[in-house]
Amino acid sequence: MFKFDSEIKKQVSLIIVFTVFIVMSYFFNAAIYTYKQSKQQTALVSQEFISTTEKTNTEILKNQPTEITPEGSIKVPIIVYHSVRPYYEGQTLEEKEFSITPDSFEKQLQYLKDNGYTTIALQDIALSLTQNKKLPLKPISINFDDGWENQYVYAFPLLKKYGFTATFFVYTNTINHRNYLTLEQLLELDRAGMEIGDHTKSHPYLFKITDPIELREEIVVSKENLEKILGKKVNVFSYPFGNSSPESIEIIKEAGFTLARTGYWGKYHTLNDIYTIKSMQVSEDFEKFLGLLK
Repeated sequence: MFKFDSEIKKQVSLIIVFTVFIVMSYFFNAAIYTYKQSKQQTALVSQEFISTTEKTNTEILKNQPTEITPEGSIKVPIIVYHSVRPYYEGQTLEEKEFSITPDSFEKQLQYLKDNGYTTIALQDIALSLTQNKKLPLKPISINFDDGWENQYVYAFPLLKKYGFTATFFVYTNTINHRNYLTLEQLLELDRAGMEIGDHTKSHPYLFKITDPIELREEIVVSKENLEKILGKKVNVFSYPFGNSSPESIEIIKEAGFTLARTGYWGKYHTLNDIYTIKSMQVSEDFEKFLGLLK
């Protein structure tokens, strides 16, 4: 009886060992299968990411708004900058959107120089549209809005380095105020061949102003003040926030401006649009910058 019990125990033990082996083998194989599937899935996701990234990079230039080429138009990219300054911690999204670092700005200027672009004033565009003035083969107009002092500190030396000119739009209430151009800096820009344009007196939304006297104060009086400072006629105007209105356009014409620039996107200009000339905002993105020139 004892011997029989021992045999049964041995058989039960063997059965248990065999069962454990089968179960462990099953889970081991399942783990290997899951691992292989995970690797394949990761590879597919990685490849999809790479393909998507490549597609995004190659189609950046295609994402620019489509512009119809009007009959009798001239093609001149007008590229607009605001602040040119080094990046600093804590910049807001808005500050990043309207700022470019000096290194990025120089990279863009280097490209323009290497690829045969010639900078022109907005007054040259006005004369081309009104008097058929001949423009260079690859003209471009570089604009700076708002009269920030960092434009003088960082952009002006780089413009001189590459032999370029630009148009600086200032609103007169800020001259000699902290972080804005001083009177002497403004005069130095003018002496260096930079075009100085009017950007109103206090940078309001012109289309929101219903009082014609206030509207004239912003447009006409600021022009007169700027002309007294420079000792010369100011020909070009830039709408604050890029938005025009029928009322402001009429006063701009009466004030004697030859051209007014908006923030509406485009690089083709006609005589009919001379007081709503299109432009393009520039960012840090070099690929998008290239797209603006196409």
